[in-house]
Amino acid sequence: MTLNYRYDIIKSYYWEFERTVGMAVYYILMTLIIGLAYPLCIRKPSTKKNVIYVSIVFGYMFLMSVFRYGIGNDFYSYRTFFYNYCSSDLGLVQRFLSSDFEPGYTAIMEIARLLGGDYFVLTLIMALLILLPAAFIIVKYSKMPWLSCWLYLTVTFFYNSLNFTRQSLA
Repeated sequence: MTLNYRYDIIKSYYWEFERTVGMAVYYILMTLIIGLAYPLCIRKPSTKKNVIYVSIVFGYMFLMSVFRYGIGNDFYSYRTFFYNYCSSDLGLVQRFLSSDFEPGYTAIMEIARLLGGDYFVLTLIMALLILLPAAFIIVKYSKMPWLSCWLYLTVTFFYNSLNFTRQSLA
């Protein structure tokens, strides 16, 4: 009985450590958004400084999106679907017709397959297609890009793009 109790305590400490370390990348992103706001956006603002600010913040988000592993409700199932799609012996038209996904997402999977057939390439393409338009809109239309980036993060648009990639792209 005591051994199981000790195991549960060790397991809970490990889980807490893993959760804290896993959250560090999000804390760094929050610090980046707030820390760079004053020198680049608030103090003597300019279009060039806003572009640099949004590029840094969304560049970090892009790296988080591309190098994530196991994050998201359906990460493993999409990875399996992608590798099954790539390993299919069917021709291009049959692959499109037999796919369980929308034609647009199937086209993105086909592009990723042609660029190497690795799931990393697919997540890279999806991150570009999700984050670039948001960054462009913030640079072009936002009067306070630091606040727009903060809201993009805290209103969970970024988190949703990690969990619901196809829906975020739509």
